[in-house]
Amino acid sequence: MNATWPLLYVSLLPLAAAADVAVITNTGANGQGVLSINQAAGNVNAAANLRSLTMNSDGAAMAQAVGTVVNVAVQAGGGGNVPQARIEGTSFSGFNGVLGINQQAGQQNAVGNTLAIAVGTTAQASAGLIVVRGADDALLSGQGGQAALEQLAAPGLPQTSIDPAAFRGGRGVVQVNQVAGNGNVAGNALAVQFSRPPG
Repeated sequence: MNATWPLLYVSLLPLAAAADVAVITNTGANGQGVLSINQAAGNVNAAANLRSLTMNSDGAAMAQAVGTVVNVAVQAGGGGNVPQARIEGTSFSGFNGVLGINQQAGQQNAVGNTLAIAVGTTAQASAGLIVVRGADDALLSGQGGQAALEQLAAPGLPQTSIDPAAFRGGRGVVQVNQVAGNGNVAGNALAVQFSRPPG
């Protein structure tokens, strides 16, 4: 017996007046199934949500989700805005199922989620995310740990936030990448396999 899962893809576009602000407000509450969201505000951002779900109660099941996210090194233009990524209100509270969110604000960010689930008499699952970064890590060489921590509260720096009411009461798998600024790379990979004897 093979199972099918409902699939919903949502693309949220930022407001034109706030080019580097990505906001999700009171969205997806009490939803169910498979929901993948990629929201980007800014320029040259890349995102992916890859899912592989396989079920075979009478035999072998194999699920594989592998992807490549490329972060291209270009000169960040920026609109002079402070990049902000926010998930507000009761967004995704009570959601049941598989939820993947990539939310980006700024320039040249790359994020991705991969998930593989296999259920069968013999099961094999693998998930991976390969990130190719075009930016030079030397950009970070001048940042000391303490200095970076002190800068977190400074005005004008990129901001991310998730409301405490968001995601409350949900069940299942939730993968969230939320970045603001320039040149960020983030990813989640999860592989789950369940084997059970036939019958």
